Amino acid sequence: MADNSVMGSTDTIATDDIGGSVKVQRVKVGHGVDGSYTDVSSAAGLPITGTQSSLTTAAWTSATSLNTAASVSVSGFNTVTVGLSNTSTMTAGVLSFEVSPDGTNWFSLAMARIDSYTVETTYTLNVVANRAWSSSVDGWVNFRVRLSTQITGSGTANIFIITQTMAIEPIVIVGQSDPTLLNATIGQRQTWFEIDVPGIAAAAYASGDQFGTLISITNAARVTGGTGWINGITYHDNDDTMGAVDIYFFNDTVTLAADNAVFAVSDADARKLLYIANITFVQDIGANRYGQLTGISVPYFCTGTTLYAAIVAKTTPTPSVGGQRIRFSISRD
Repeated sequence: MADNSVMGSTDTIATDDIGGSVKVQRVKVGHGVDGSYTDVSSAAGLPITGTQSSLTTAAWTSATSLNTAASVSVSGFNTVTVGLSNTSTMTAGVLSFEVSPDGTNWFSLAMARIDSYTVETTYTLNVVANRAWSSSVDGWVNFRVRLSTQITGSGTANIFIITQTMAIEPIVIVGQSDPTLLNATIGQRQTWFEIDVPGIAAAAYASGDQFGTLISITNAARVTGGTGWINGITYHDNDDTMGAVDIYFFNDTVTLAADNAVFAVSDADARKLLYIANITFVQDIGANRYGQLTGISVPYFCTGTTLYAAIVAKTTPTPSVGGQRIRFSISRD
């Protein structure tokens, strides 16, 4: 059969032939009130209007009883928005956001605050501020804001709740007001830590003596228990007396022998040892000396966020106070 069908003697109805056995009518989509019709096109789209509930409000003060709640039905709605305006500083008071499938059992609801990268199930009324939150309530029957900690102090917490049938875009929280707490990196970042060697005495040292006191490489890990790689070490001696040294790395603080005494650690502290770097290349460059160890890639982990190091002399230097500086090249994971 051919497409289209003739009705009567003159009218042709648009149809589509399906396999020669049946025809399906072709229908154009349009819209309009009674007596009006507009074809749907790129210039005249199909109007879609959602439903929004009336506003539910509450005003809570220090006289408001604990667990007072402002509740709304969200059956058939997709989104809930909550606004707050508190008029004076309060010393206590907490709002809890909750949903329920039956009006009896309630569950905490994480709501995205619209003014920051913050998701909250509760909010403490301790500053004078206007706040607002939004969240999906698909599949739930009831929503409420509950005063889970009673208000103390002056002022009024004004609550506003409204729901709508139009779904919101998924709220993806990827920001962090404190970037040091956001443990997410595109890749490793190499960092230099330059430290004056602490605890050095103006005295003669023997080979095998501890040179100075324990070195703390703070923030060697981005987070507690973090990891990284030791890539290189350079040593600068302003006194022009230093020779080869060994650098002992530990993942936690240890108790060392005294400066200018034979280097030793306990059995327990020895288990914290990560790596021993031997700096044998030391160059006399006039009034000072320079040593280095490069081209290494040694993994480490920290018990906290600090990496520790100790220096052991392998020659017999006689330094002055404050003339030694060491630099660590580290890639933090």
